[in-house]
Parts: sequence; structure tokens; C-alpha cells
Amino acid sequence: MMGDREAFLNRIAARLGKPRRRSRPEPVRLEGPDRIGMRPPEAPASLFLENWEKAGGAVVGEPAEAALPALVARHAVREALVGGLSLPIDGREGPSDGPAAPSTAEPSGSGDPLAAAEAARKALLSAALTLRRLGVDVRPERGADRAFAARATLGVVAADAAIAETGSVVFLTSATAGRTASLLPPVLWIVVSRATVFPTLGEALRALAERGRKDGFPSAIQIVTGPSRSADIEMQLTLGVHGPGTVWAQLV
Repeated sequence: MMGDREAFLNRIAARLGKPRRRSRPEPVRLEGPDRIGMRPPEAPASLFLENWEKAGGAVVGEPAEAALPALVARHAVREALVGGLSLPIDGREGPSDGPAAPSTAEPSGSGDPLAAAEAARKALLSAALTLRRLGVDVRPERGADRAFAARATLGVVAADAAIAETGSVVFLTSATAGRTASLLPPVLWIVVSRATVFPTLGEALRALAERGRKDGFPSAIQIVTGPSRSADIEMQLTLGVHGPGTVWAQLV
């Protein structure tokens, strides 16, 4: 039996034109570049934006008041769904009782979590009010009916955290924080608080675990890197099939 096995393997090696391998090769350990360590302490935010763009996302480099008119025209936005704001969106309402992502996640740097939460709230409200002025029907995620959610072209949300090394945003799901606004509309505008950008995935998960021990763990954690991508067996890549095909990040 052993002779048959050896003869069989020898024939395969001969057909391939390669010598028989008699020992197991040593594993090759590939070390990636130290993308974080080579950068100054203030770099996570800029590295996040850099990698976000590499992953196919777009960066908002100006206030919502300046950037949204072109976006609304380009994508023919008539309805928008906003996560994290209560009814009505009229300039007086604050965040809903769902999580305002930056509010409790511990920042990796010296950022103030309370200031981060306020910055994110103001950015969400500014975007919502700008859309209203542009004639867009804007409704908060909580309370919007399914028909409206299905029609909405634009979703506006705040990320719970961001990861610099991969250019990813993190969303936490709970009974009071869903994924409709960040998953269903084909175009997504994401407010990212600078104080909640973590250099690495490990640091982000450690901070979220600490938050969970204090405030309770979410039902799910979603890590999103760029637009939705789907590919079939023929390796045809399509954007936007199982989520937004166009994603914008606004750093505040």
C-alpha cells in the first residue's frame, strides 16, 4: 500500500515537473507595516479618512450646508432617513433615547466624550435641517413607516466608533438603535466624531467592551468598510446590492 502511494505521488510530481517534497514547509509569517506606530498621536483621524477613501468611501471636506446641495441634486434625493434624532426635526429637538454613538465610547486619544457627543448631535441636526431647507422630506428613523423607509434615497447617521487601520465605521444595534437608516437607503452620510476614531480594531473593541460592561452590551456590532459589495461566482463585483452603494464620511 505504501509503495502504491509513493508511486502515485511520484507520478504527480513528474507530471508537474517538480521534485517531490519530503517535509512540511515552515509557515511563513507575514508582518504588515506598522501603519500606526509610524504616525504622530493625532494621526488616527487622518489615517481613517485615507483608508476610508481607499475602501471606496467618500470624504466630506466641508460643512453639511455646503456639501449637501450637490449631493441632493446628484442623487435626486426626495426622502431622507435620519438616525439618532427625535421628532420633530425642527432645530429644537435633541438626540433620541437611542445611543448617540460618540457619547459613551471611550476615545483613544484626549478627546472629551461629552464634547464628541455634542459635536455629533449638532452635525446630525445641521444635516437634517439643511435637507429640509432643500425641500427633502426628512424623518427620524424611529417612527418612520416602512413605505417611507423603502423610498428614502439618503440615510444620515452617526457612527459609534471608527477604526483608522481599516477605514471602517462601527454601528451598535439595540432595542432603541436600529440599522434602517444606515442599511436601507442607497446613499449614506455618516457623521464620525474625531474623539471616537481608534487606531486599531483591537483598541476599538476594548473600548466598546468597557462601554458594554458599564451600560450593557448591544445586540450586535456592525463594522462597515466602504460601500456594500457583492460578487458572484463569475467574480463580477456589484456595489449597493445589500446596503448603500455610496457612502460619505463627515469628520467632526
